[in-house]
Amino acid sequence: MAKPNRVINQTELESLLKNFQEALKTYSLKDLNIAILSALNEKNNDSQASEHVLKAVASVYLISVKDLISSRARGKIQEARMVAYAILHFDMQLSMRFISSIVFKKKHHGAIAQSLIVFKQLNPEKFSMDRETHNRYKEVQNITLKHLINRDKI
Repeated sequence: MAKPNRVINQTELESLLKNFQEALKTYSLKDLNIAILSALNEKNNDSQASEHVLKAVASVYLISVKDLISSRARGKIQEARMVAYAILHFDMQLSMRFISSIVFKKKHHGAIAQSLIVFKQLNPEKFSMDRETHNRYKEVQNITLKHLINRDKI
């Protein structure tokens, strides 16, 4: 039967994924999901950079990081979250699944996908609201880039 909350190491995970049916006999789907996310986290272990992105977005939009991460936010917070998703996904090449579960600690990544579609459809040349969002995106992008350059110098 399933062994709950057991940590699965990288090599064991690789062999389990090669024979997924056997893995499901030994571990629950939830345990396998946690192991896969942990492996992704190790591969993309740049949690300080993603935390810095959240702080930069919060400072540009004059909100708290807690408000940025909170659910059911509207207006300015929703726009700030869209900019954070865009930086994390397009610039830092993090997967939507990783962003939702590790960075924002949510279960579903559908909101991130929808937000990224809206971000791609922004038309800064035509609409002033889109121009403001795009300018804030560029501002956060510059702050994040400076942070990463300074971090790598140390």
